[in-house]
Amino acid sequence: MKRCPQCHFIYPNEDEICDFDQAPLVDTAESEIAAITNTPERPALADLATTHSRRFESQKNRRTLPIAVALGLVLGLVVFGVYFAAHRQIAAVLYPGLPGHGTHAVAKSFMNGFGAMLSFETTGDGQRASDVCARAELINHATSLGGVESTMERRAVLAGQERIPPTLIRMSVGCEHVDDIWADLVQALG
Repeated sequence: MKRCPQCHFIYPNEDEICDFDQAPLVDTAESEIAAITNTPERPALADLATTHSRRFESQKNRRTLPIAVALGLVLGLVVFGVYFAAHRQIAAVLYPGLPGHGTHAVAKSFMNGFGAMLSFETTGDGQRASDVCARAELINHATSLGGVESTMERRAVLAGQERIPPTLIRMSVGCEHVDDIWADLVQALG
């Protein structure tokens, strides 16, 4: 077997270069792999199937990224521009693609589309916003935004983010069908 000396991902013998950091792979004995992967700082690497699954997911996401970005540009505007602005459980929509947004004219002058990263404020308090994130089923509650899956998060719950409104939810629109995203948001909003 071979491994990357930088990220320690395990590869079959026929591979030569790491998919992630392009480092040359080094031949590695199975006992050495066990010593590397069974450490407290790398418990997720102990299972080689997990390692190869993560490798596959990363390659898949890298190949679908252009599609996700293009689709996200369109869906972001559709979801927030058409649906959210009129929803009674949403107090504010923050998206430069909306004509009423304070930076719309500036964004329109230099952006080719307005992107799939959006924010909105729920009605109620911070607990209500947390409940919305918790009730979402299709949309993942995650800090990592910008993948092929729709995700959302509340930054205000993190230390050092007290200046952020407690009801603010950041969202990244993924590749799911816009009707599915909307249905999940409607049920999460209650």
